[in-house]
Amino acid sequence: MSDRVDGLNREFHRVSGLAPEHFCPSDPAYGQELKDRQIADVLAELATLVDLHDYSTGDYIRQATAAEAQASREAAELDGGAGVILIDDQDRILRADDRGADEARRCYVS
Repeated sequence: MSDRVDGLNREFHRVSGLAPEHFCPSDPAYGQELKDRQIADVLAELATLVDLHDYSTGDYIRQATAAEAQASREAAELDGGAGVILIDDQDRILRADDRGADEARRCYVS
């Protein structure tokens, strides 16, 4: 697990109060509204932690960006498939009719 994921997990447990005592703030000054906002922020960031894979081989490429994750979700909703997106050699998301799309890598996120 990456340091970023470890840190987010610790932060989620700290602000949610769902973790061992050494992660939980006992100061009521945090307030429920602040606590809820912190939990929502951490959950939103955790939701972006997805991996980018090569569609042809299934090989892991790297952690997907938020834009790649969103594009893949939209592609999956549109065609009911795996959410295949095109990524060029400069890590840009391409549409099928964009210049260079034929040479782009077909990818999905998971």
